[in-house]
Amino acid sequence: MTRFFVEAHRVKQPTLERTEYASWVPQDNRCLILYQNFFVDNNKNIDEERIKQAAEVASAEDTLTMLDVECFPTVINDWGNWPSDMDGLAKYLEVIRTFRKYAPDVRCGFYGVIPGYAYAGIMQGPKGERYKKWVDRFPNLQEIYKEVDVLFCDAYAFPYVPYRDEEWLASIAYQAMEVRNHFPEKKAYCVLSPYRFSTGLPSIMDAPLLDADLFDASVATANALYSGGVVLWGGVWNALTEDAQAQQPWYQIVQRYL
Repeated sequence: MTRFFVEAHRVKQPTLERTEYASWVPQDNRCLILYQNFFVDNNKNIDEERIKQAAEVASAEDTLTMLDVECFPTVINDWGNWPSDMDGLAKYLEVIRTFRKYAPDVRCGFYGVIPGYAYAGIMQGPKGERYKKWVDRFPNLQEIYKEVDVLFCDAYAFPYVPYRDEEWLASIAYQAMEVRNHFPEKKAYCVLSPYRFSTGLPSIMDAPLLDADLFDASVATANALYSGGVVLWGGVWNALTEDAQAQQPWYQIVQRYL
């Protein structure tokens, strides 16, 4: 059974972004990612015509599909301050139900919406206050959970969150535990990257790479604990030729799983 997937990267076009795969990614290991402007207009209004186009793309690909919509307010809260904004949750429901209307057979889920972004909170561990706030909001996500096929659980490393590397690895396991406890009926994939993400950089390629041993440990941990396995973010090669990709420390690690 395939347990390691690699996202397509995006190529900007005048209105929408199309997606492409690195040639070294086998067909069975591909994960289609549909970015935000496949679903909303420039004012963040849900756009059914765009969603219809997204559904056509996904139906043609016929592969695991990630809906990466990050503009509604109930999920973008890294520091444990979760508003009770049910309007945002309703918008996610509208997106997935509209997508389903045009692509009923596509195996899909939202990036990060379930169980939600909580980097600093998860790293506190189950006794931490922010961790408890994160878990306390899970009942609000049940309606969305019923609509999706799979979960894409974000576990990126962010340098602006103060932590030790072992705490980050532990957070991957904590998240897997809570997903098993609260969302057990659907496959969950851990979304990873070999970069330490940071805001304010001109390009992701300016972000520092994780130490190869640390990235290897994160992949092994997630692959063992998440029911679906791992999805590698496709932006890792946005600015690299394939020859350059093969020279990256993460490349050989990834090849072991493909």
